[in-house]
This record gives sequence, C-alpha cells and structure tokens, in this order.
Amino acid sequence: MLENAANSGHSTEELLLFLDTPGRFPSWIAPLDALAAKRTVVGEEEAVFPYLSMHPCSAVLTTDDSVLRLGTRMPEFFRELVETYPGLTVLVVCHQNVDPALKKAVLHADQGKVILVSAHEDPTVPVEYLRWVLGLEEAMGDRPAVQIVPRIEQFLQEDRLQPHFQPIVDLSTGSIRAYEALARSRSQSVLGNPGLLFAYAARKNLHRRLDAMVAQLAIEEARQLSNQAMLFLNIQPRSLTDVDFAERLHAAVMAGGRQPSQVCIELTEQEDSRNHQRFLGSVRTLRERGFQLAVDDFGEGNANLELVHEVRPEVVKISGQICRHVESSGLARSMIQAVTAIARDSGVRTIAEFIESESARQLLQDLGVDDGQGWHLGRPMPAQIWAEERPAA
Repeated sequence: MLENAANSGHSTEELLLFLDTPGRFPSWIAPLDALAAKRTVVGEEEAVFPYLSMHPCSAVLTTDDSVLRLGTRMPEFFRELVETYPGLTVLVVCHQNVDPALKKAVLHADQGKVILVSAHEDPTVPVEYLRWVLGLEEAMGDRPAVQIVPRIEQFLQEDRLQPHFQPIVDLSTGSIRAYEALARSRSQSVLGNPGLLFAYAARKNLHRRLDAMVAQLAIEEARQLSNQAMLFLNIQPRSLTDVDFAERLHAAVMAGGRQPSQVCIELTEQEDSRNHQRFLGSVRTLRERGFQLAVDDFGEGNANLELVHEVRPEVVKISGQICRHVESSGLARSMIQAVTAIARDSGVRTIAEFIESESARQLLQDLGVDDGQGWHLGRPMPAQIWAEERPAA
C-alpha cells in the first residue's frame, strides 16, 4: 500500500469512507475504494479510532450505524477525527437524500475536511473532487475484501474469546517460569487483533468487563498448566479504579485452584487510570491478598518511572519496541542495560519482549535481562497444547 501511495504522489492524506447501510454499496463507491487503495471495514463509529491506530495506512472505514443517527454527536466525532489525524479526509455517503440539518452539522465539524454526499446524487462531482483532494492517480489495484467489525457488546456476548498462553522463559536456564494469558478470538474477526479489541473496549467504556472476562477465562484454562509456573494476567489500571475489581479477581483465582502468590497482575495501559487514588487502593488490596505485580511496556507510554516507583512491582517488562532493536542499535542496548541495572539494584526481575532470534536472546541475556518472551521462545497457544508438549519446569 505504501508503495502504491508513493507512486501516486499521495503521501500524507488519508481517506475515511462512511456508508450508512452495510452491504448496500453504490456502484460508484468501488472507484473510490480503488483510488484510496485502502481496506474497507464495516463497524460502528467508535471502532474508527482504535482501527486507525492499529492500521494507519488502512483508513477507509464504513459504519453500520446510519450517519443520520449520529445526530449531535457527529460534529464532535468528526472534529475529533480530523484533529487526531490531520491528513484525514472524511467522505460521508448517505443512501437517503442529505438532510439540511445533517449538512449543517458536518459543515460545523471541521474546515472542509468532511465531504457529505447522497448516493442518489450524480457521483461524478464527488469522485472528481476526491481525486483532486487526495492527489491520487487512477485506480491502484483490486478492491480489498470487506471486513466487518462487530459491535463489541455482541462480540463479548457470543463467547468468541479464547485465552492463549505464551511462555516467559528464564534466559539463563531455558526453563519456563511463567505463562502470560493473551486474549484471542475463536472466530475470524477484526476484533481478533487484541490491540484493536482492547482499545475499542476502552472507548466504549467496557474495559472492566473485557478485563474480567479474559481473566476469568484464563484462570479456568490455566488449570491445565502446572502451578509451578506463574500465571500473568493483563489488567488495565482503569479497571482497578472499580473498588470491587481486586476482590472479585481474588475470588476468581481462589475458585480456579491457584493461590494469589502464583499469579502476577500485569498492568497494561490503554489510557490513564483517571482515578489514581482508587487505582492505588486496588494495588494495595492485591498486595494484601498476595498477588505479584508487573509493569508492562516499560520505556513507553504511561509505563514510566513514576508508575514503577508507586507500584513497586516484582517484575518489569521492557518494551518490545526497544528490545526488537537490540541487535541493530547501540542506543537500545544502552537503554536495556540501564533498565536492568536499576531493576537489579531494586530487586526487580526483568523480562524482555519480542525476542525473535537466538542471537537476540543471547545478547539480551548478556545485557543482564533475567527472562524473555517472544516467538523464538514460544508462540501463544491454548493451554492444552502447552500441557501436552512442554510442561513447566
């Protein structure tokens, strides 16, 4: 896609396409899709932001909600879009005639980056206008297949999630010290991408429900794994602002046949915790119940020194975005070495993520990293497979 865009002289603009009724694509939409050479995705408007974050070069999206139902939300929604993605051009296609009030709302949403047309109108003008706006040449290839982003409420209700477990390996001995539970989809779905799934849930304020569901499924499936290996559960700090979340998690772990001391709560961010005092209160509760704590993606985002200082985790996971460059970047090696030195002085164990080769594993071990995680050491798989093929040490 990037090569095609470069050939067309199109480098910074993106096209976002809204359709108000899935499956009823006007015949003149196909040239637009080909011109943009992007992926078409059907889903509600709240799926747009996480999808753009995960696929910045696949920005043709559609919505299964009628744009007419967005009402007063639409100007705010479009304004947020164009502010978040300055290179974005939004085309809204209505099967009905464009309501004057809707047109006025769009005009107030931004400075000409949103184009509103009716499928019943002559398509020549919007097509030519988009060619001029985007600076694209003729069609860039075949139209990609349409993907559907289901409503997340429906996705969660239909029991589509299945936990997979990825081993965390002692770099010095090669033994499995722990398994991290990761959410995967049982069916083919765009929401099978965990980054999109959790970001989407956060925007829909369903992060607590998703965290609790994944944790419960993981605890049940982990019965098949040896209790000698720790179980890592990903929990967003925002979920821990629920005053009962930590106690419910404790009850679920006990009911699942594990002791809290055999479980490490991995704090992974989608957004700030917002209510910091409640978050710290839940951290204290987890400590009192015997859980261990880990900070994920140390070195990026909100996983900073302040969080580590407040939480005092037993484990720090060094960001894979840094670890993946360990063989090619002297700066990455210096950063990893500095983190391991601080952790060692504080009695904190370190885990390197994204280990994809034996040479990287060896280098990270030489830099003082304790444990590793990545496809070279073991891919995420269902608990049953790990129980049969590679029991924990």
